[in-house]
Amino acid sequence: MNKIKILALVATTLFATSCKDFLDINENPNQALDSTPQNVLAAALTVTAANTSGGVWSGTAFQDDFNSYGSWVAGYWSKSGEVNGYAPERTYTYTTSFYSTLWNNVYDNLVDFNYVQAKGTELGLPNHAAIAMIMKAYNFQALTDQYGSIPYTDALKGANLITPTYTKAEDIYKDLIVQLDAAIKMINDAPETATLPTAEDIVFKGDMHKWLQFANTLKLRILLRQSEVGSLSGYLTTEFGKLSTDFIVADVLDNPGYTQSEAKQNPFWERYNKIAAGTASRESGYVKPTAYAISKYNNDARIAKLYTTPSGGGTYTGTILGEENPLALNKLSNFGTGLFKSFDQGTPLMLAAESYFLQAEAKSRGFLPGGDAVAKTDYEKGITASFTFLGLTAANAQTYLTDNAANNLVGWAASTNKKETIIYQKWLALNSVNGNEAWSEYRRTGYPSDLKNSASLQSTSTRADKLPVRLLYPLSEIATNSANVPAANQFADRIFWDIN
Repeated sequence: MNKIKILALVATTLFATSCKDFLDINENPNQALDSTPQNVLAAALTVTAANTSGGVWSGTAFQDDFNSYGSWVAGYWSKSGEVNGYAPERTYTYTTSFYSTLWNNVYDNLVDFNYVQAKGTELGLPNHAAIAMIMKAYNFQALTDQYGSIPYTDALKGANLITPTYTKAEDIYKDLIVQLDAAIKMINDAPETATLPTAEDIVFKGDMHKWLQFANTLKLRILLRQSEVGSLSGYLTTEFGKLSTDFIVADVLDNPGYTQSEAKQNPFWERYNKIAAGTASRESGYVKPTAYAISKYNNDARIAKLYTTPSGGGTYTGTILGEENPLALNKLSNFGTGLFKSFDQGTPLMLAAESYFLQAEAKSRGFLPGGDAVAKTDYEKGITASFTFLGLTAANAQTYLTDNAANNLVGWAASTNKKETIIYQKWLALNSVNGNEAWSEYRRTGYPSDLKNSASLQSTSTRADKLPVRLLYPLSEIATNSANVPAANQFADRIFWDIN
């Protein structure tokens, strides 16, 4: 994989004042004899943030990212009347070029983490190596959820193996648990004298307990993602039985120290809100919320944080998902201050709300102890965490719960399908933040159950919702590794955990 030039993205005040060598990430990590795990780690984490939300800056534009893709297919986004195009997003007529830079950029990122793991182990830096292992699991799961089988066992070997075989998605999932267990053990077994990360840890600032919590929560996510597959019931029972319940309790934010300069701001902010000069970015006029998403925040204070009213006046107004000729810009709502907080806002790798909803589902379904009584507490903590992430208060969340107590998709006692209620609330919380996770959870569970496209959508899918089930393998892989690339159809070839 060719290395992506990221100097502009990572040249932040933090790095300039403390760790100038962090910028040396553009050297091939497999040959970077003059680099260190500390230098590479910060830049690798920075790229993960960009790949997660906003995209890596190419020099002229932001490239593909998971949140953007997920936000289109999960029903959050559509286009305004100010722009043509977005045909693949609207019709799901994917090609091998659609979102292809995401594949390449994530694998480049994985090479960097692989270097940190190997070099950290060699140099006696177990905490750095463990962080890299956790982030490899994070990135490999994200890729597997969108593509299924991918290069894994044979991946990241550079020139030693340029045509890697593909590992089955279900085998990757099992090994991710193994790798996370190994990372957890490495942290727990690290001697007291082991070097702790400092400025290079732009996520938890060297707090290894929080890395343990993050690893445990990733394991919970990975296990629940497979929980609809009946043949895995024995495996899941065993793995849930070994799972530590020390999960994250705060939003996991990746922040290298963004500054108000071109390509150095938070990439989501700069791509969809404002450029460094303070004027609207190009894509801020192109991508708008859907009427479907807006309609889900009735009697919900989050609507004022997620959206604005149209500049031309009126109530919150969105586009019809898949619509070819939507309303003009001044008649549509924009995204609000709960999503666009500041140019230097951190990128969420995982929300505390997601952690609590994962715990609520696992307990309600009997995978973790506690049952519905304890699950209710986690569920309501998840809603509260969603409100506070957007800039609201716990009191606002309680008002929402009280006012909607009789709604079976809000009130725990009123719910007749606890899994549906939990996933629905997770969908509300992940809106435009981790859209890929909302999309994966929809494919796993079928919730929200009314996610539908407009009647005019020209999708060739035979599914009732007309939605795809995956991305296609990129042209770069087909051109250079065709003997190993599996066949794929975006409407028919589901990821193994998608049985709905």
